[in-house]
Amino acid sequence: MEELMLDAQLRDEVGRGKVKSLRDSGFVPAVIYSGGKEALSLKLSHRQLVQLVHQHRIEGVIINISIKDDKKQKSRPCIIKEIQYHPVHGEITHVDFNQISLTEEIKVNIPVVAKGEPVGVKMEGGSLEHILWELEVSCLPTNIPKDIEIDISSLKLGESIHVKDIVPPKGVKLLNDPG
Repeated sequence: MEELMLDAQLRDEVGRGKVKSLRDSGFVPAVIYSGGKEALSLKLSHRQLVQLVHQHRIEGVIINISIKDDKKQKSRPCIIKEIQYHPVHGEITHVDFNQISLTEEIKVNIPVVAKGEPVGVKMEGGSLEHILWELEVSCLPTNIPKDIEIDISSLKLGESIHVKDIVPPKGVKLLNDPG
């Protein structure tokens, strides 16, 4: 399981004008939500955040956020809840994080990767229809798989693979409908 580090600072800037000047100075506003506790407003370095997004597949990855002004904790393990982008420029304008416990199971969506070329496509002239691109899984945050690979090389014309046929990695439960 890949764990990433991200530096942050507490922020007092709220409101449209103050947040705009915050963005103009090279920061991205962010919020950490943590089950029932008060949300924590942060500011992140735009450069560091963009670098993290472009170098890693960040959905379903634990991001340890170390807050410069926070004396209580070294870092907070979080996953990304939502990233908001500017509708015209495509720049990141805001990030929401969910703080997680490393000892409690969470639900995340994991991409499905098809490996191989089916016999039905290669020999029989068929075409492959990839219907389900993500699977919802439940597991400990430290067991989140990067993706779930499915070998499709033995598929013949008219055959299919259902969720019930997929063997998940150890410690991971599939939550999709088996049919």
